[in-house]
Amino acid sequence: MCHYGKALEQGNFRHKEYLLKHLRKIYPLFFLSWLMAVLLKHNMQDFLYALPSLLLIQSWIPLHAVYFGGNAVAWFLSVLLASWLFLPLLYLIVRSRLGILVLLLLYSLYCYYISEDDINAWLYVFAPVRLVDFILGMWLRKFVENKVINTKESCCLFLLGTLCMVAAIWFYNDIEPHVRNAAIFWPSILMIIPTVSSLPPMLDKVMRQRYFVILGNYTLEIFLFHVIVFQMIAIIIRRNGLII
Repeated sequence: MCHYGKALEQGNFRHKEYLLKHLRKIYPLFFLSWLMAVLLKHNMQDFLYALPSLLLIQSWIPLHAVYFGGNAVAWFLSVLLASWLFLPLLYLIVRSRLGILVLLLLYSLYCYYISEDDINAWLYVFAPVRLVDFILGMWLRKFVENKVINTKESCCLFLLGTLCMVAAIWFYNDIEPHVRNAAIFWPSILMIIPTVSSLPPMLDKVMRQRYFVILGNYTLEIFLFHVIVFQMIAIIIRRNGLII
């Protein structure tokens, strides 16, 4: 983001090339997962609902059958595409402290007044709202760009952020729906990300272990196919009468 931020500020950002570069990375894999998901359902109605996701626009359509159509977890890619499309505009907000404050205020009011029945459609997956996460990510990257965090501070922040994340996951179902579908992981992420470049040697060594690196390189594949794999296992179990 540092590189793209400088390009945006200097007016030589090539938006089309940026979009194509990122789409080439994700779309072939996404299409394969979409096709597998549709074939597993083999239902014409499900197929029709899954069509918008081929264009990665499903998170803009507030219908459960659509935004979770095809490969349900791919709604995230729809939000990601929106963030790439609007990157120049989003960066303008990031550059302004007032813009960030106004954005957070509007976001808080939006979360507060939205009805509980509409949380999934209009808060959890709705692309324009989830762009707030992307904006905060860019702001955090810009904020820590020139900050120096010593090893002791880094270790404390990392451990505290990890504890916050574990607590958020543990108490997830007990947390108020508007919070758990919006900003539940913000505190932990805001503490963990700035520490990545200055982790204590021992912790850094652990995170650089071969298995962690391999998992890190295949996070998109795991993310896109994990539900499909579970569905295939369930089908195999049912067809072979393995359920007692």
